[in-house]
Amino acid sequence: MDKDKYIRQLEEALRKFLEPVRDIPYKIAIKALTGCEVLTFNPKEKKNQELLKKINRSFTNSSQKC
Repeated sequence: MDKDKYIRQLEEALRKFLEPVRDIPYKIAIKALTGCEVLTFNPKEKKNQELLKKINRSFTNSSQKC
């Protein structure tokens, strides 16, 4: 089986697995699945705006290298 087909099968399996949690809020679903809490992110806060700029810059740099 080629890699792309395998990835598509995994994605489909995960989609079916996650379907029952579709109406559960994201923060609760992640906590239940991982035991970890999702941090609150307010894009209006200056520190979060700076973090978002860094994330965007990192994504742009890494996507250009692919």
